[in-house]
Amino acid sequence: FSFFIFYFVDLFSKYDRVYDFMRNSFFLYAIHYMIARFLINILQIITLRILNPYANYTIEIVTFLLTPVICIVVNMYIIKFLKKNFYKIYIILSGDR
Repeated sequence: FSFFIFYFVDLFSKYDRVYDFMRNSFFLYAIHYMIARFLINILQIITLRILNPYANYTIEIVTFLLTPVICIVVNMYIIKFLKKNFYKIYIILSGDR
């Protein structure tokens, strides 16, 4: 699934933007689990308290498809924030790439 995301990003954007994103792949690897677990927990709370409990399979499929996209977007914003405000911390977390 990730391959298709990279492929479509490459098709519809400039290469230098994709290069910036690919440069931070280690940072994405390091934080994607926390973002994914947070998103899955929030969606489970919404499903159990607000939506019909029988809609679980639909929510799980949507979560499976949207989690990589959300992780990438959140990663890009975190990187921009760290580069702008905490550059030394960004260097440590990204492996100085």
